[in-house]
Amino acid sequence: MFQLFSALFQSGFKSCFMGQLSKKKDLIYVSLPSILILLTIYMFKQFGNFIQSLFIDSGNRLWTCNENSLLVFDISGGSPRLKKSFTDVGNIVTIAEDSKNRIWTGSSFKGITIYGKDLQKEKTFLPATGKSNNITRIIPYSSSTMIFSAFGDNIYYIDVNAFRTRVLDPKFSNKFRNVINIKRVLGNRIVLGTYGDGLMIYSPVSRSMKVFDYANGLRSNDILGIEEDRSGNLWVSSSFGLYRINLSNNKIRSYFTADGTAGDQYHGRLAGSFPTKSL
Repeated sequence: MFQLFSALFQSGFKSCFMGQLSKKKDLIYVSLPSILILLTIYMFKQFGNFIQSLFIDSGNRLWTCNENSLLVFDISGGSPRLKKSFTDVGNIVTIAEDSKNRIWTGSSFKGITIYGKDLQKEKTFLPATGKSNNITRIIPYSSSTMIFSAFGDNIYYIDVNAFRTRVLDPKFSNKFRNVINIKRVLGNRIVLGTYGDGLMIYSPVSRSMKVFDYANGLRSNDILGIEEDRSGNLWVSSSFGLYRINLSNNKIRSYFTADGTAGDQYHGRLAGSFPTKSL
């Protein structure tokens, strides 16, 4: 039943939403830990079936992008109710919320779009990077700053008020070209998943970076999903294998189908953690 998932987002204490690549069932709501399917939505036929992104904002609204449409649902009453749809938005691959409760979306070819709390589109722009409009990840960094990655280009800070951008660190610009995932972890470190360049852990304070790749134990340099457990270990999925990385001693533990996993190949950025201590 749970095959070919394309997106996942935690909803509350013991539940989550999952998007599928399926041509029949598009969005599934799952109650954990019993894995009881409560609801499947079949209302995407006119928009497309491939769920690319999921995000739940502070107003308890579910944002989901499938192919070239962005759909917003009110989930405060339990069952999702469609509030608004946007078409011709591009292939949205990342969604985040800033300190003003505005929603930022990043497209693989249309740059960044910002939506207000009233669900009105406030701004669409191509970041002033000059090299790439393929926005692979956006995350909040502070009350005044977001971070985004532009594939084939670099990682940037962007001011949420003036929308001015600056590179994360010019020292590592040539290392940040192929980033597809960004996550902040303990110690104010920024963890980066890449296509082909392994896992990078960057410290803004010391402006230093540690790289995990083929050379120190990974079987794949395509790093997709990233999660941190309660002990401060990183769990990363890749194009081949799942890995637990102890950041205190840099030891890596690999997991493959022989160890009981469901498969060895994972989908981009598909990961989640829950208060039940499950990842």
